[in-house]
Amino acid sequence: MQRQDDELYTTIFNALRHGVRRKVLRILSRQDVSFTELLNELKISSSHLTYHLDSLGELIAKDESKYTLSVFGKAAVEMMTNIEDPPRRYFKNNSGEIYKYAFSILLTILVMTSALLMNLVDIQASQQLLLENQEAEIKALTDELKPLKRFSELDILVKSNPEIRVASQASLSYCSSSDAFDDSVLLIYVPDNNRVLEVTVMSSALSDSTISLSIQRGNALLNESATPVPELYKYDESAAWVSEIVCIKPIQDESSHNIILSKGWYTLSLAGPIVLTENGELSIPEPNLQSNQWAITEHLRVWAECRLLYGRDTEPFGFLIVDIEEL
Repeated sequence: MQRQDDELYTTIFNALRHGVRRKVLRILSRQDVSFTELLNELKISSSHLTYHLDSLGELIAKDESKYTLSVFGKAAVEMMTNIEDPPRRYFKNNSGEIYKYAFSILLTILVMTSALLMNLVDIQASQQLLLENQEAEIKALTDELKPLKRFSELDILVKSNPEIRVASQASLSYCSSSDAFDDSVLLIYVPDNNRVLEVTVMSSALSDSTISLSIQRGNALLNESATPVPELYKYDESAAWVSEIVCIKPIQDESSHNIILSKGWYTLSLAGPIVLTENGELSIPEPNLQSNQWAITEHLRVWAECRLLYGRDTEPFGFLIVDIEEL
């Protein structure tokens, strides 16, 4: 019995699932019709109609030449009516409730739409926050990689020239009693743009001496970034070449100077600026001291400590101490 009931329900649901079979049931609910009449009303092929009539099974019965609904077929039609027509029947009998019903539907749609919009806003805010966090992480990683990039560049620089050293500090010195200028000239390599070079100077120079710190772009000893200055030697009609001077800082007692430099090589000198003559000879001027100053300061000494700053921190840079006698 249970199996027969299951088969009957399966037949009903299969019948109601297809539109052609539902139309057949509606037609038969109005009157008994023949096969030909069904063909004319449904306008389908005879084989197609035969297939659907077979699928209806126990829902229909054939009496002589006409098809009629069985008890189960009438139950299927009632089920269709209950599914498709309740709103119409309800409103027909309760016309005063139609506005309440429509309002409740609109209110439900409004609530669902509002909830959807709020959900979309929350999703957008979450995505924006996620994007900002990702940008912050990318910036932090980029900031971490910047020093590594500079260090790798300095490493390559040292490998290309073993005489170049890398440190976070380098020094210059000048002594008036010495003819050697090696310690007074320093070549430094700045690995990035907009870096602050801090030079701290200690000196025994008098207030009216002309000793100064000069910074020239490139290697001033090799005529890099140089421009001709013919007036320096106009009397013997020869020319002189001076690398671009970034700055000249007069030195008096103890002082500190901050100079912003871009990426590249620079020549620092306590006896400069360095001039290269037309025949390639170096011309390094000596500080101008009056005779009475010389009597007071027999050994004039100047020391300068150089550091490259990265924010508040000190970062490494490349430097090369020059042996002028070998040039």
